[in-house]
Formats: sequence, C-alpha cells, structure tokens
Amino acid sequence: MGSLIIGESSRLVLVTSVPAPSSSSAIIRQQHSEFDRVLKSRWKEAADSAVCFYRLDRLQNKVIAGKYGFVAQYNPEKSKPGWRRPAQNFQKVSPNFDVKQFNFNQVTEREVVMGPEELPAIEKDESDTFLLINISPIEFGSCLLVPRMTQNIPQLITLHGLQVLLTTVLLSTDPRLKAGFSSAGGCASVNHQHYHVYYLEEQLYLETAVIYSVYLSMKLESFRRP
Repeated sequence: MGSLIIGESSRLVLVTSVPAPSSSSAIIRQQHSEFDRVLKSRWKEAADSAVCFYRLDRLQNKVIAGKYGFVAQYNPEKSKPGWRRPAQNFQKVSPNFDVKQFNFNQVTEREVVMGPEELPAIEKDESDTFLLINISPIEFGSCLLVPRMTQNIPQLITLHGLQVLLTTVLLSTDPRLKAGFSSAGGCASVNHQHYHVYYLEEQLYLETAVIYSVYLSMKLESFRRP
C-alpha cells in the first residue's frame, strides 16, 4: 500500500505498510476486516444505483514489463466528455481554495460511503471527515477520502491529511487496497483536499520496494503553509 509520512513529535518519519502477498490465491483466502466489508458492499450498492457516471465493465489492466512493473489501465469511459466533473484550471500547484468552484461540500448524500463516526479521528471533536464514492471511478471501490471537509482545505498534502489517510488504510486487511494523491496540475480536478482509495488486483512496486526511514530534524511548522 505504498509509503506515507506521519508525524512523530517534532520530526517527520517515512514509513511503509506490510508488503502484500504475491499469490492471488492468498489474497482470496484472506479474512478481510469489517472496514473492507462495509466499503465494498456500500460502494457496489452505490455503483449499481448509477451514482457513478459509468460502470467499470470495460476496464482492462496490464502490467508493463520491467523493474517497476507499472500498471497500465484502459478505461475508455473516463475520457468521454461529460463523464467526470469539469477539471479546474490550476495556475499553480498550491492554489487557494475558491468557494465559487465545485467542492465536496456540494456532494449529495448518495455519494457518502462512510461518515465521521466510521472513520478515524486524529484530533478530539473531529467530525467532518468523509469517504465519498468517486463518481468517475478508476477501480473497484474507488473512493475519495476528504479530511476536515467543511474546513475547505485546498488540494495540498498536509500532515493531518496523511495521518487520516494512514489510519484509514490500516483499518483494512485486504492487501489490494491502495491509496494515493493527485496534486493540482498533476491530474487533480477538484481543489479540495482529497486522497484516493481503491482496490487493485495488481501489486505495485512500492509494496515490496526497500524503503528506509528518514528522520528530518526540522520542526513541523516548517512544513505548514503560511
């Protein structure tokens, strides 16, 4: 499930999850968590109810030969006009939040897969983190994790956001669960902090790559936006 950065007092620590098993049969036999069961069942119910712009019936994946084993995906529906929310025109990678543009406070109740009461709370009285179905899905279970949704945080990686993402991913026992982030100017279409969560059969290079812990002595304040 890749690597993430979490806070440890005044340092940042690079960590990685446990590598996924290489055998697909081992994945099938594994007992999955309640989080996985709820996420999969609710996502399928929403997808079957036409909440998404399209179905994933024509999805095709291929692993590219080589050291990194990149996964190429053929998803013809995603590129069709009108089958995804209009992408915002980003002029920089650290844009300010614009309430006039689409944001996740505007989603319907049908798009909510999990609410704050079902997701990890990093701080006391935290009650506005949501897991939303991605209406332009990239894989089975494709969702958007939106920390502190009502606080209108722009599409930037924050320490708190990564902590929410990491603790949410650790609720899963299915090694097919993946998590990621698309930045402004790097395929993100909405300027409202969100992280991608989805299930992918193929194993990614990051799941078995050798990853070293990196300690940075600078204070966390150095990494926060002014």
